[in-house]
Amino acid sequence: WTLARLRRAEASEEPSALVRFQAEHKLLLLSLSPGGQRELGRIVAEAGVRPFPELIQRYRERLGRVFARPPRAGPTVDALHHAFGYVSDELDPSERTYFLDLLERFREGRAPLPTLLAVLRAWIVRFGVGYLEDQRLFEPYPPDLVDLSSSGDGQMVDVGPRPTRSRRTR
Repeated sequence: WTLARLRRAEASEEPSALVRFQAEHKLLLLSLSPGGQRELGRIVAEAGVRPFPELIQRYRERLGRVFARPPRAGPTVDALHHAFGYVSDELDPSERTYFLDLLERFREGRAPLPTLLAVLRAWIVRFGVGYLEDQRLFEPYPPDLVDLSSSGDGQMVDVGPRPTRSRRTR
């Protein structure tokens, strides 16, 4: 789906479409390859300076290398922690602790990525964080393609203790 969105940006022949694509995919790319994400950002920074066909060709080649590597927990944790920074000040201490514990469990291979994404997505919507609402990390493909019937293969997944309710007032 990422490549389909890139093809749409390419078809527009507008450098601004590539800039928008990069902005929307920043955290997804960061979760796969921080160095690749930075390099793609440098390519996009040349929009309007270099011819668009050259720019898109270089971008496509580098993007292919980013997606050729298997995902690793470390960069994914870093990207999720980066997103968490946008909402953490709005959360109860127990909510912050819950998420950070869940993040550590993910790093250890004991919590599924969709759980972390769902928790973060709920906070993004709750607090109206526009920048994160547009990030493809949280919705990399159309929601209609999500198949919950095989999620976890019917197994319970321990995602840690439930957060305790605090008496915070707003």
